[in-house]
Amino acid sequence: MTARYDWPLPFLIQPDGFGEIQFDPLPQQRTLRDDVAGVGSVEMRLGGPDWDVLAGRADSVADRLADGWSGVLLSPKEILPDLIQLSGALPIASERLVEVVEPLLRQYELIPLRLRRKNTALGQPGRPIEQRFFWLNTWNRLDLVDLTGSVFTPQNALCDAEGRVLKIAGWQSLALKPGWPCDEHLFGIEQFSNQWRFCSVDFYERCRASGLDINFRPMPLDRGAGVNQRMASYHRMLSGPKIDFGDLQAPRHMDRSVSPPVADLS
Repeated sequence: MTARYDWPLPFLIQPDGFGEIQFDPLPQQRTLRDDVAGVGSVEMRLGGPDWDVLAGRADSVADRLADGWSGVLLSPKEILPDLIQLSGALPIASERLVEVVEPLLRQYELIPLRLRRKNTALGQPGRPIEQRFFWLNTWNRLDLVDLTGSVFTPQNALCDAEGRVLKIAGWQSLALKPGWPCDEHLFGIEQFSNQWRFCSVDFYERCRASGLDINFRPMPLDRGAGVNQRMASYHRMLSGPKIDFGDLQAPRHMDRSVSPPVADLS
């Protein structure tokens, strides 16, 4: 059984990205080191604000990162996208993405990030460069899913002591509650045990109309027969003409030949 109600499409839309960031250690983290045969010295850092957000243990973490955060961005691309989505839940946004979508956001914070990239990764020798991004941390969660009408395997369910399903990690058919809120644009879902972030159609359209470099991954509510045909129609929309927003002003740094602002670390 599937109930879609007011939702305008048979999908949840996930802003998607790529890339790996090795954040610099924080005093609040615990570091483990060990020598592994055939590998060498291995280091693992446990805890920290990103761990707590991914585990759902914390919402706002800006007070723990008053001076921002820094790290090494691993990507072979010379021009970076406007969104790097870590683990599906930690949106790392460019300055121009923040300019475009901030009016749509609620229950969020922007934590400055200083991400270093080695020039050798770009095919250029010399000193590393630093690029500015923001961790767009949002704890806006919607009570959206009707678990009694959704179809999922017991292995994907988190239950209380009496066997009542509290959260799920995956589904075959997802039923939404009636009354979709039309003014929610970047959010998590209360009934999901993961911390994935999703967006509205308006969020998607504004990003595409502004020429931002972001991938959007549709996640079908019904993963049964015929889903491939519905996915195909949605992909045609993704590659279709940009939507005219009239008085929407283009953000700064719109030239795609220009990466986010760069600082020399010499």
